[in-house]
Amino acid sequence: DRLDELTGRLTKLEHYCEQTDTSLVGQLASLGDQLREAQTALAASTKTQIESESQAALRGRQHAQLKKEFTGTMTQCCSEQNEARSELCALTKIRGELYKMEGAKVFITDCAVSEWVVSECTRPCGRGSRQLRRTVTVAPNGGGGGPPP
Repeated sequence: DRLDELTGRLTKLEHYCEQTDTSLVGQLASLGDQLREAQTALAASTKTQIESESQAALRGRQHAQLKKEFTGTMTQCCSEQNEARSELCALTKIRGELYKMEGAKVFITDCAVSEWVVSECTRPCGRGSRQLRRTVTVAPNGGGGGPPP
């Protein structure tokens, strides 16, 4: 009687352990699949991040080089503009002195122009062309200089 009871309980426990084992093995397999999928996604994301960081570093170097070129060009341009203004001023004084030496009383007016106006781009993609235009606001008089370049 006691033996039959214990044998029955043992059978139930063995059956319960088999069910638990089967369930846990299934869960482990499912979790293993999920882990492999997550690792694959992580590898793909890591690859994308590395490629993006590489592109960002390249763009950073390109930007630094372009900035350096821009700064050099702007410095040179400003220097050339200042030299041209100085030369223009000197030429204007010389012209005035030459007229004075001849005894001519001439009212000299140099040409004056408006600021540059930029037209709209001819293509919406930005690969078209634009034009710079300006107009004469004061015409030259008395031997005055023509429009500036």
